[in-house]
Amino acid sequence: MREILILANQTDKHLGLFNDLESDTRVILHYIIKKKVGFIIKILRHIHLSRRLDWFDHIFPFRYVWYDNGNKICLNNIKLVLVINSSLEKVDLNYLRKCKVKGIDVVLLILDSINADSITVHRNKHLYFSSLWDKVITYDPVDAKKYGFIYKGYCYYSKNNSVPMRVAPQSDIYFAGNTKGGRSNLINDSFLYFTTNGCKCIYDVQLKCKKEERCNGINYVQKWLKYEDVLFRMSDCKCILEIVQNNQNGPSLRYFEAIFYNKKLITNNKNIVGYPYYNKKWMRIIENPEEIDTDWVKSKEVVNYQYKGDFSPIHFIDYLLENE
Repeated sequence: MREILILANQTDKHLGLFNDLESDTRVILHYIIKKKVGFIIKILRHIHLSRRLDWFDHIFPFRYVWYDNGNKICLNNIKLVLVINSSLEKVDLNYLRKCKVKGIDVVLLILDSINADSITVHRNKHLYFSSLWDKVITYDPVDAKKYGFIYKGYCYYSKNNSVPMRVAPQSDIYFAGNTKGGRSNLINDSFLYFTTNGCKCIYDVQLKCKKEERCNGINYVQKWLKYEDVLFRMSDCKCILEIVQNNQNGPSLRYFEAIFYNKKLITNNKNIVGYPYYNKKWMRIIENPEEIDTDWVKSKEVVNYQYKGDFSPIHFIDYLLENE
């Protein structure tokens, strides 16, 4: 019996965050996509969706009309509608209010740190505090304490089994990320340090600003890579580098990937010592790259966190239904 309707963004599907729920009989997992329209209407839609219309970090209104946002789905037996924050500007809030009138709980799940440098957060933050929500749940413990949200960590990520893992990795370190959130200097400094000390590094970097300083040898991408490509590059390395944004207090995907695929992890996230599966043998925390022993990076030791599926969103659905 379907009891929960999840409204998620195409980005969430691209990352495979909720893959485990696609066969869960308790869930209707709806990824919001653009409606099919004619050429002239498509031009009007493009203008309406242009970010140039936004002001004061607020999105231009009524953009949800261009999306198949789930408001035609039959709600028989549905007890709860879960909205992922990345899909918020594409959801008809009046539809959610009608759900509440029918006695259906409406819950917001925030998968970003509110004070991190995220366009999604900047444009929708004012909606996070709306009286519309029966609950607001966050993966960030600091945000939960600061804003009175419910903290529920480590259960939104599905292991992606579609990409074969390399048996004998060829590179030493892999990094993928944007320079937003004050990360630019550490990205460049770490690349120079590791390569100077004989590490084979693959960095896929998207610049927040085209005028930012570039570093020879880094692969700068204009359009973000498909996540399958990121996983394939990651599978070819011995060690993943995670550089979290300033003011981010929750883990990034790099942490989960290290656990899922048994990779060493270098991170600037000091909170990792309290995370599940933390292992100082295979995880190192840095403020400066020079703190890392590059022989440790290049070593071919076998890494095995013995992951048992704890992070699956199936456990999050269990939590929602138990606390309904």
